[in-house]
Formats: sequence, C-alpha cells, structure tokens
Amino acid sequence: MIHRILRGLGLGVKISLAVIALVVIAGPMIVEMSRAVTEFLPSMPVWTASPPVLPASVIAQMRPPVPAPAETNPDSRVTFEVASVRAVPNAPEGGRGNIDFAPTTTDERRMSFTRVTLATLLMTAFGLSTDQISGPGWLNSDKFTVIANIPAGTNAERTKLMLRNLLVERFKLALHLESKDFPLYALVVAKGGSKLKETAFPNAMPAKPGQLFGLPRDENGFFQIPPNLAGITSNGSNGLTRLSCQACSISSLIMTLGAGLGAITSADRWAPGRITDSTALTGKYDFKLEYAGGAGIGGFLTPMAAPDLQSPPGLDGPLPVGGPDIFAALEKQLGLKLEQTRGGVPVMVIDHAERVPVEN
Repeated sequence: MIHRILRGLGLGVKISLAVIALVVIAGPMIVEMSRAVTEFLPSMPVWTASPPVLPASVIAQMRPPVPAPAETNPDSRVTFEVASVRAVPNAPEGGRGNIDFAPTTTDERRMSFTRVTLATLLMTAFGLSTDQISGPGWLNSDKFTVIANIPAGTNAERTKLMLRNLLVERFKLALHLESKDFPLYALVVAKGGSKLKETAFPNAMPAKPGQLFGLPRDENGFFQIPPNLAGITSNGSNGLTRLSCQACSISSLIMTLGAGLGAITSADRWAPGRITDSTALTGKYDFKLEYAGGAGIGGFLTPMAAPDLQSPPGLDGPLPVGGPDIFAALEKQLGLKLEQTRGGVPVMVIDHAERVPVEN
C-alpha cells in the first residue's frame, strides 16, 4: 500500500518525505553521499526561536528588478564555473524528477537536477517550503534540468548561494519578500514539568535507513529499538499510532511533530507545521508516545480508523478508536505542550521569471 501511495505523489512531496524519513526515522547519515544530499535538499524548518528572517545575501537578490552589481554585492560573484540549465519540453505530467550529488573524476562533485520544477529549484536554493513561494502556476508544472560542478572544498551554504545566483541569471528572476500570516506552534514544558527521561543508551549510534524497520514489538505494541541504535520509529493499529524514541533530541521530536501537523496541498506541494522549541531541553531522551491519528504529513490531523470494528447501520466505513489526540498525549505522557499562535513568515514572491531559461 505504501508503494501505491508513493507512486501518486510528486517530487516535491517525495523530497519532503525523504528528508523527514532521514531525520526522524534514520537519524543523521554517516555515509558521505547521503549527507551531501540531505545538506542541499529543502527540509522542513525546525525553529529554535522566532521564525527566521532570510539571510541578507538572499534578501539582496530579492530586490527587483535587477540584482545589485558585483562591486556592491560580493555574493553575486559566487558562481559555478560551468553550469547547464535547459527546459525539458513535453515532460510527462507529474513525471518523476531526480536530484543527485555525485563525485566526479576530480575532487569536484556534480550537482544534477533532472526534470524538476523551478519551484523545486527555488526551494533548494533558498531553503524555503513550498508555501513560502508565490508565483505563476508554471513554477510547479514546467520541468528543467540543471547540471553544474561543485568546486572542491565548497560547503553547503556556498553551493546554495551559487545555485541562487544561477537561477537569478538564467531565469532573469525578479523577486521580492513579503510577510504572510501562518499558524505557528510553540513546544513548551507543561505546567507539571517534563516527564522525559535521559536516555539509557548514551552511546547509541544514529540508525541507518532500514535498520528501524521490521522490529519486534513489546507487550504494548511499541517497536523495540536495539540498544545500539538511536532514532524514532512508529507503527499504527486500531486507529492509534505508537511512537518509539531512543536517544532522541527535542529537535528530532519537533521534526516528527512538524510533519504530523503539516498538510499535502497538491501532488507536488506540502505545507509544514511550524514549531518553535521553547523547552530548553538539550539532552537525549528515551520515550514512547501513543495518540489517536496517523503518522507522516498531516497524520495528527487525520484520525485513522480501526478496520476490525463494525460501523452501525447506515454509516459508511469503520469506526475510529478513541484515544488522546497528539496535543493531549504530549501533555499527559511526556509533560510537553504544543501552544498554537499565529505569526508572520517570509514569503518569496516571483515578480518575473523567464519560462525559457538562458541555457549555457
């Protein structure tokens, strides 16, 4: 069933799901190539204070109609030596794109975006979520292929800056920044205090992909994570999701919560739940959490139904099973509380973009 669902999702959602899986389920990668990919792909914001303001170098590029000249804007001189940008005509609707960071025959790495949308390129370059980009509809439909060599020793932030400059140049972008009101959440310690316990496995290593699948369950239905592994995994039945966490930080928990409070808005777009960490908890913790609802993007807001319960006459579908929602479960079981507010979040508005880019 999972494979059937994934086939129906676009690249934007698949990217987000992949990043969530890497951070929430698998933990940080120790394989160099996987780390390179996760450095550059857009990920859900995990805020530790108020919602961030874009870097000055980004804002400088968002003042239409023309970016600042090189002599007054040093960041505009940071470019790839060789890069190819071309449109992909007649790309299949909802066709799968590909993003890759591969080593070359030298110490360089090759950055390849194959059949991806301009929205995906902007998400990657500027570190924004899909609901922070506003522009013409073709941003999410037309496909492009971008290939460039990353010079040896170039870090993630400098590579993103190179990509931003490349997009501004080839698509003749004119951009500006606005503030838009969004729902925000603050994770705080509840009135009775935190119930989290410091991990009993301080030397546990972040799990690699696949290591937290197919685990045995304890008497209460929770997955049992091996003592040498750190990470978060979950399983669901009868309308309840059971989350198992071992040697996890608050930021890992927030990543999970942000996904569950998010929403898939279309095949290629999803909006995260934005959460501020106001707990001041800095350790690694072992805990279990059981709540009514699903896992993944928007799972907290979509109750699961128990397939083994019969509906009364005249009511379609199985009955949901009772249980605490995520808000009540956090407070009662972990001593944490999600407080909802609203606040301004930066949104990039595309004033102009050439639909056919300057190729080479």
